[in-house]
Amino acid sequence: MINSGQGLIFLAFLFGGVVNGLIYEILYSFKTISANYIYNIIVDMLLIIITGAGLLFWAFLINYGEIRLYSVFSYLLGFFLLKKILGKHFISLRNIVYNQIYRILKDDQDAQK
Repeated sequence: MINSGQGLIFLAFLFGGVVNGLIYEILYSFKTISANYIYNIIVDMLLIIITGAGLLFWAFLINYGEIRLYSVFSYLLGFFLLKKILGKHFISLRNIVYNQIYRILKDDQDAQK
């Protein structure tokens, strides 16, 4: 079967990887705020679970539960393309958020003294 919709499935899984990458970046922002080792391990495990669950959910939603090698490849490709293309922007956004939270907490501590 040459025309079995594999191209559309590839693009759908690519999009699913991009969506998962966005969720990863948002949760990773919370990880950079805390320096607690246990908290970072919990967030890492949560990110792994979300990635796997996202792949399974996307497979059931798009391809009736069939997971093929090219669909996993396109899912991971979408994830890493997002990190490569928009990674620097998320890092700068993460630094801005971190600095704002630090400044707010520092002002609260100075006001209490």
